[in-house]
Amino acid sequence: MSDSTVLVTGGTGFIGSYVAKDLVDHGHDVVAYDLSTDPRILEKLDIAEDVEIRRGDVSDPTDVVNAVAETDTTHIVHLAALLTNTAESNPRAAMQVNIEGTNNIFEAARTLDDQVERVAWASSAAVYAPPANYDDGSDWWVTEDDLVYPDTLYGATKEYNEHQARVYNEEFGVDHVAIRPTVAYGPYRETGGSAFLANIIEKPAVG
Repeated sequence: MSDSTVLVTGGTGFIGSYVAKDLVDHGHDVVAYDLSTDPRILEKLDIAEDVEIRRGDVSDPTDVVNAVAETDTTHIVHLAALLTNTAESNPRAAMQVNIEGTNNIFEAARTLDDQVERVAWASSAAVYAPPANYDDGSDWWVTEDDLVYPDTLYGATKEYNEHQARVYNEEFGVDHVAIRPTVAYGPYRETGGSAFLANIIEKPAVG
């Protein structure tokens, strides 16, 4: 990935900002592509001056292609999504952002295949079934081969994306890698479902 430009969707959010920092620390050019242009977390991580912030909407296919082409992006880290509670309250928007938005990323990689080398994107541990569906024991682990049966709309959108990612790889040669993150927490996690973890540490500390 030497001399690479990485476009990070959701790049001003919590996870996106930390990904941007890691990329900057490794010498890559970074474009934070997000509806929000608030650099607050990037500033706290002391990389705001090193990251190009570009306002954009992953649910707009033309905007996605233009962003990738105009920034000479060679790699994409796709993190933008509506999370569980927002998806439940606005299912249609969840489909547009989580499913169509991810498709727009894969399409950009397919149509600009001479430029984009690889897509890394976030699925979610939410694709798994509730814990009661798995055997329990002293050596209990859930692996990539275990049952995928989400019980939330958010998880369902992520499962669908795993299928479309496989097809884009097998049919169109789009090189990608996906992860299934669980709870994301840490310094500057001020919003989102896991913000309470940071709050129970930070708020007592500051009185």
